[in-house]
Order: sequence, then C-alpha cells, then structure tokens
Amino acid sequence: MKVVTFSGPPSSGKTSVILKLIAHLRGELSIGVVKFDCLTSHDAGEYRSAGIEAVAGVSGAVCPDHYFASNVGACVAWGRRRGFDVLVSESAGLCNRCSPHLRDSTAVCVIDVLSGVDAPGKVGPMLRLADFVVITKGDLVSQAEREVFALRVVRANPRARVAFVNGLTGQGLRDLAAQLREDLSRRSGEVERLRFSMPGAVCSFCFGDTKVDPRYASGNIKYMDFPDQGDAPAPRPSAPEPPSPPAVGAAARDGGGESDLLGAPFGRVARTHPACLGFFDQMRVPRPAPGQSFSAMVDGLDEFALSDCGMSAADLREAFVAYVARMEGVAEASASGARVGSVEILGGVDKDGRAESLDVTVRAGEVACIVGPTGSGKSRLLEDIEHLARGDTPTRRRVLVDGREPGDEERLSIENCLVAQLSQSMRFVMDLSARDFVRLHARSRMMPAAAVEPTVERVLSCANELAGEPFSPEASLTSLSGGQSRSLMIADLAFVTASPIVLVDEIENAGVDRRRALDLLVTSDKIVFVVTHDPLIALSGDVRLVVGNGAVRDVIRQDDRERECASRLAAIDDVVEGLRRSVRAGERLGERVERELTRLSRVCAPPEEGADTS
Repeated sequence: MKVVTFSGPPSSGKTSVILKLIAHLRGELSIGVVKFDCLTSHDAGEYRSAGIEAVAGVSGAVCPDHYFASNVGACVAWGRRRGFDVLVSESAGLCNRCSPHLRDSTAVCVIDVLSGVDAPGKVGPMLRLADFVVITKGDLVSQAEREVFALRVVRANPRARVAFVNGLTGQGLRDLAAQLREDLSRRSGEVERLRFSMPGAVCSFCFGDTKVDPRYASGNIKYMDFPDQGDAPAPRPSAPEPPSPPAVGAAARDGGGESDLLGAPFGRVARTHPACLGFFDQMRVPRPAPGQSFSAMVDGLDEFALSDCGMSAADLREAFVAYVARMEGVAEASASGARVGSVEILGGVDKDGRAESLDVTVRAGEVACIVGPTGSGKSRLLEDIEHLARGDTPTRRRVLVDGREPGDEERLSIENCLVAQLSQSMRFVMDLSARDFVRLHARSRMMPAAAVEPTVERVLSCANELAGEPFSPEASLTSLSGGQSRSLMIADLAFVTASPIVLVDEIENAGVDRRRALDLLVTSDKIVFVVTHDPLIALSGDVRLVVGNGAVRDVIRQDDRERECASRLAAIDDVVEGLRRSVRAGERLGERVERELTRLSRVCAPPEEGADTS
C-alpha cells in the first residue's frame, strides 16, 4: 500500500482537491482516506457520501500535527487491513511550521492564491518538502497575480512540481492525477519516518502552565531579541538544544555545474549565477562569505538554524541547485520570450459523443473568435486550449503547438507557461498601487533591471489608453473599476507576461476599448483566442469558430466581404461609443442623435453601382 500525505493551510481546498483527484484514480486503485482535524470534522462524512471509505481523528487539546505523527502508523495498519492500494492522509494544516510528510511517500501541499503573495515564503516544511504543490482559487485573480504567486511557490520549493487546479470544477486535476500515479509507482510504501522533525514543544506550557512571565517558563523555550533590550535582566536560558533532525532527501547530485554551485567560492558563484542571490532571503539562511562555498556555509549551520528554515542540510543543497536552475529558466524566458508560430486544434467529440470534424490552425499575430449560444461549449474549448489537450479531456480534442504535441514540461511549466488568460471573474486581491504591482510582476519574471521601469511605464500608459476612465499609477489595485483592472491586465499580458498564447473571455464585457485591446495583443505577436457575443469582434477576427452542442460546427475565415462588414460595424460602433461618452459626461444630445443616425444611414448603405467608393 502506498501513502499520499496532503497538507496545507486551513480553507485552501484540500478536501475538494482530494475528492476530485480520487475520482480520476479510483477506477484503477482502491483508495481510503484518513482526516486529521482539531476540534471537529465533517469531512469524513463528505468522503463517505462520495463512496470513499474514510475515518477521522480529532486532536482536541493536543497539537494536531503531533497527533498525526503519533497515529499515522495505526492509520497505515488500518489501510492495509482494508486492502487499500493507496491511503490518503489529510492534515489539519494549522501550523505553517509543521511537517506532516513521510519519507518514501508522496507528499502534496495545497495552498490557495487568496492567502496572499507572501504566503509561500511563510509556509515551512509542509510546502518546502512537498513533491507537489497544488495552487487553488487561481481563477479568482488576475493572470499577473497567478504568475507572481506561482513563482513565489517555485522559489520556496524549487524541486516541486507545481500545478494550478480548480477544486470546484476539477480543472487541472487530470494532469495532476497522471503525475501522482507516476510518482506512486516509484514509492516503496514503507512508512517509518517523517521527512522533517516537528517543532520543539516540550515546555511548562505543554503541561498546562498559564503564567507567561519568563521567570516561570521552563523547558524548550525560545526568546525574541529586541534592539533596545539594553541592560534588561536576561530571561531564563533555554533548554539544551535537541539532537539534529535526521537528514532528509537525496544528497546533491554530483556533476560539473552542481559541484561548482555547491563547492566554488560564493563570490564567483554570485557573479556567474546572480539569480542565486534571492535564495538566502527566501530560505532564511545566511549568505556565504565571498571566499566560502555554499556547502561550507551549510555545514556551519547549527541544529536550530536548520530547524528554523524547515530543511535539512542535504535538502538545502539540493534546493539551492534547483533554485538556480529554475530562476535562470525564468530569466531566459523573460529575456527571449517564448515563441509559438501556430496552434492547431484537432476535433474530438460533441456532448452526444459524435465525432467533431475539426482541423483549424491559428498563427502568431492572429485572432480566433469563438462564438455560439450560452452553454454551447465555448468555455470548454478555451479550457482545452489552456491545457494543450492531448485527447485527455472530456471533449477528446488535441491541441498541437507548431505542428507537434507538447510534452509535459511545456504543458505543465509554471515559469515558462505557454498559455495566459483574461477571465470575466478576474479581480485583484493584492494591496499595492498599480505601479508597484506591475513592477512586482516584472521583477518576479526576472526581467533585466534596466528594462523594468520602462516596461512599467509602457504598461501603465497603454492601460490608460484602453480604459474608459484614466487612473493614477499610484491608485490602489483594489480601488480600480472593472474596466480599469482589465485594461491594466491586457497591457500587462502584452508587455510582461511571456506566454505566447492568450485566452480572453468576452472582452466586450470588460469596459475597455476592445478593438485596441486586441490590436495590442496581436502586435505583440501573440496568438489570441477570444470568446465573444459581439458581432464587431466576431467579424474582425482572422478566423471564427462557431460552437454548438459542445463541438465546433463551422470554421469561417475572414474574407473581403467580412472585412467590409466589419468596417461598417466599426463606424456604427464609433458613433454609439461617442454618444455613450457624451451621456457619461452629462451632455444634452438634442439633435445630435438625428445627425448621427443620418450619417450612419449613408455609411451603412450599400454603394450604388458604378459609384466611386474610394
């Protein structure tokens, strides 16, 4: 029997993710669940309602993760008695320092993007030592915030596979299930040790003492240092240091580049690999002296220093090598930009299982408009493109990039993601000014320092050109209107986000100059797919995909006649938009409407035969 441990902060969506993940795995594997909680738990009943055998344990007055460590052996014995192939453990997840992961078992951490951009750095071993980090609620925030958050996760755990999933719809979990299945096949199933020690907590408070005066505290106590402490009496000394936790994880691999990173003088490493400098603040370990190697610095750390950073010496070495590789990959993608020449979509099946006759190619700099009635399957088509489907989605479509099926590295990459999106439900949750936010995103993308500020100004300028009402660069993100927020994100997609494929859901509802917005994206040499009900947008696209009953029923390429129709609709749209602006400004329209209607009748009338239409 194999074991999968799920950890993560409260309300991050662990139970929803597990339920939908089991739905993808239970056809081939027998799976049971153990839920650890604090005071009460209803999740076991939720699992049982889904036909999954489950038990729950409540820790009460005991630390929930120490309770886990005390009982996980008995849980494994229960799972073996029940004949499970896989036992899933879900922790309470209250203490970010806790480490409810087991050696030689698959470890998953679930964290939601609404927990704050700094959350990945605040979470200890349960994230830093996880094999998989699952990010939830990404559909509720902007593309830029998703990228910033995901890259913070990569910095905190550069060895993990990171995935965005939707715990409500299950989107993204099919890929995660395939990766988990592969990881489980490599595990022995032995359950003997934690991956890292639990926090030290054997003190007078553990035994019921409530006096907070340091004179009465004893045991494993840790005190804060204050800069103005002066000659204040020293508190009672802490208990002797506990023994060093056992080393966890594979030792750093031998190899030229890795040996140089770990064994060379740090001054040289910092010059040749400047991306490494962010590692030390992230992991809260001291930076080596210029003549000291990284390995020598790690060897000099005491047990408490390692315990505070939540990693063993071997883990730190391995994480340093992985961190440098992944951050240099981000910098390379930011500098060169991913380039995709074409996206080809091959048909699958409709809602009734009938074959979809589809083979359409969209090239760089083109806009593909997706049209159809509500419920026809437009959003499902966007999801297929987002996940670069390989016949593994409900529609069974396949999406080829530059004529080939992308591998897992391309499909699932966080730092070099091929697809970005602008959704209707997008909102900002960061408490930053617009300028600071764009700057944060640019720096997260490892953009060269000299390019950051010019890019920030370009994004802000373009965003204000697209917005109906200009906004100050110093305005808080949360104070922006829906249109201003989307204008900022469209400009950010064009100039900061490296993804060459952009998905836009109903841009006509975004409160922006939609034609200029699409022009901005395609002039950035991106491939744009946009769901729309707007006839002007639909006629302006290079190709139109007509969706019905879950399948693309028709593919219409723009021709001269459609370009002419689009031009006439654009003239109508200009007049209507001018009237809107006048109404918003409080003007009295009076006879203006009649004049505009008369002008439109001339613009929209078909040209007389033989007339000069130049």
